[in-house]
Amino acid sequence: RYTVYPPMIAMLLAHGARPNVRYNSTTAWENALALAYSLQFPKAGRYLFDSDRVKPSRVEVLELLEVFETFLAFGADLNGSCIVRAGYEKPNERRPVLFIVKDVFMRWYPEDSAPLLRDLLSRGASDELISEFTVLRALAWNSISAMRPRIWY
Repeated sequence: RYTVYPPMIAMLLAHGARPNVRYNSTTAWENALALAYSLQFPKAGRYLFDSDRVKPSRVEVLELLEVFETFLAFGADLNGSCIVRAGYEKPNERRPVLFIVKDVFMRWYPEDSAPLLRDLLSRGASDELISEFTVLRALAWNSISAMRPRIWY
């Protein structure tokens, strides 16, 4: 696994790193998307299926949520995508940001990731591959969390 250090990413972006610039056929933003997706597949391999999926640690997910928010604050492409290599019948397909947020963050930690999902949708990210159920669940989490104090595990 790679170590993610959100303050370093924020510092690089604040000092001029650009999230959407291609280097060796990919961007830093696409790499962050791919890293987020790979959290749920700790076994490396070409053909991994949904049954190989495991729940990533909450700490890893919270760090990546912070990274995503930082990238978006510095102009990351709302409709960016990454190549998904595991978990589906068609590996190597490009999947958009909202798919990654839904498939990783909302699947495992909806209470933490609902604000990111709402922010992406409100800013115009493509919701082509995101189900109406996921959007409604994000809105419901917002209503529930407004009624109760924040609990950290």
